[in-house]
Amino acid sequence: MTVTHPARERAHCHPHRHRHHRALAAATLAIGAGGLIGPATAAVIADNDPYAWSENAGWLNFKAENGNVQVYADHLEGYIWHQNLGWIRLGTYTDGGSHRYTNTSETNYGVNRNTSTGALSGYAWSENAGWLNFGATDGNASVERSSGAFSGAVWSQNVGWISLSGTVQDATSTPYGVGLAQEAGACGDAADVATLQPPSSELCAGGFPGTVTSANGVHRWTCAGISGGADAQCSASGGSDGGGGGGGGGDGTVTFVASAGGCTVEEAQVISPPRNGPAGLVMPYGVVDFSLSGCSADSATVELTFSGPVAGLTYWKYIDDAWTPMTDGVTLAGNTATLTIADNGPFDADDSKGSIDDPSGPAAPPEPIPTLSVWGLLASAGLLGLFGAWRQRRRR
Repeated sequence: MTVTHPARERAHCHPHRHRHHRALAAATLAIGAGGLIGPATAAVIADNDPYAWSENAGWLNFKAENGNVQVYADHLEGYIWHQNLGWIRLGTYTDGGSHRYTNTSETNYGVNRNTSTGALSGYAWSENAGWLNFGATDGNASVERSSGAFSGAVWSQNVGWISLSGTVQDATSTPYGVGLAQEAGACGDAADVATLQPPSSELCAGGFPGTVTSANGVHRWTCAGISGGADAQCSASGGSDGGGGGGGGGDGTVTFVASAGGCTVEEAQVISPPRNGPAGLVMPYGVVDFSLSGCSADSATVELTFSGPVAGLTYWKYIDDAWTPMTDGVTLAGNTATLTIADNGPFDADDSKGSIDDPSGPAAPPEPIPTLSVWGLLASAGLLGLFGAWRQRRRR
């Protein structure tokens, strides 16, 4: 079939919320994989790459005025325009940030994006064409971040295959396809803001956010550029008690990640050690006071990384108004302390089932005050004697 590339459509009325006349059959859904990453700004469609093609329906415009198609790291929003089919809605969610459509009813459908592979899945809706399956078998629909290119095809029961990129089958053999506008990565408001737990919002002001890693008292992530845009490396320091806490507090930083146990973190903060810490010891990073709830396992594992070494220190727990050395369930290696705390065990300060409370931290003997050796004292005394003799001579 010979086709020619369409001219850009003139402005259309703003897409309004439509009403469904048919229920979504849950058995037909194919929900794709993809993890959630913190909220980010959306990528937009490039001015010169807005079109997909259907053999049966013709051109579909991803850049129509007021369509406002936006591609987030994990989902799509907005509307596609087709001259005959009208508006095609990419999802019911409109608040940006991080989101995943469950595609189980007509109120939560939409197109998801796998943050690792770029693969698309889920459904879009057209009042005139019905459901469009972005995760259809053999469709392999995808949005690649670094190149910004859409690829693969979308399936519609009523329209057939819709190609997201390809070549016009005429004398010109012109390539077409949907693509993202170039954008450099830029750090968001979360950068440089101290936080004990890994930040999950405001990671990037531009580009797609990568996974936040926490090590050595610092959280780090990448805001990846789009369509060839440069990446930005971002970071935020861990939590600190500000150097307070009398004889026990320090000025180091620490990061906190609950890694096992199925728990929800209710609270986590760095505080000054109660009672200035264990007697005769100092706590260079303060105390991490956290509460977990809803734990599905018999124990929870958390990982704390500090801005300095903890290997060779002892780990202490504040429980029942007293400091107790933690002898089981703790591993200190390098800058990392890994704690495995049994629910209602000897080091759980909360006796409620499924809840764990743990104010604790590493401690060390205080740094000794530098003193002179016997020979150093004799040398100092000799110098003082020479200085005194010199002053006497100046008086004469």
